Amino acid sequence: MNLFDSALNEIGSGLPPDYPIRFAEQGAFPRALERSLLLAPFAARYQEEIIAASDHFELDDSWLNKFEQYALGHGFEYRSATTERAQTMLELVIQRDLGRAARRIAETILERSGQHDGTLFARYGPYIKMRLKQMALERKHGSYTAYLKAVVPSRPDIKLAAQLLKSTTP
Repeated sequence: MNLFDSALNEIGSGLPPDYPIRFAEQGAFPRALERSLLLAPFAARYQEEIIAASDHFELDDSWLNKFEQYALGHGFEYRSATTERAQTMLELVIQRDLGRAARRIAETILERSGQHDGTLFARYGPYIKMRLKQMALERKHGSYTAYLKAVVPSRPDIKLAAQLLKSTTP
């Protein structure tokens, strides 16, 4: 049983999960992408093409590149917390006149953090492609088909649950 660690029923944590899973959608970049509301219009615009391109397979990376260009063209900008802190650090170095060496180091950190931010579309590619496929299918066929063909085959928690069920079934 998953009993609380506390005498109060409203608070307390239960047992930790046996299989911790990191969900892509919990990351800051996917949350910013979802808040931008750009996935749905893109999926609606290319609905038929997305469905046809992903009928039996995962969407290829050309869709990811196409969506990235669409998002950037519609004003999507993402700066990670690390990049924001690096910018603040550079401003402090300049403001406090800490010297050229400190400024070069701060500029390098800011540059590298910005470069890392630029790779996030590719790093979250599987999640973005799954969401585009899900949204296109949902518009055309409804939630059941969208989950069946887009979400279930690609979610790590569902894959793990299926694997565990198969391994415990006689």
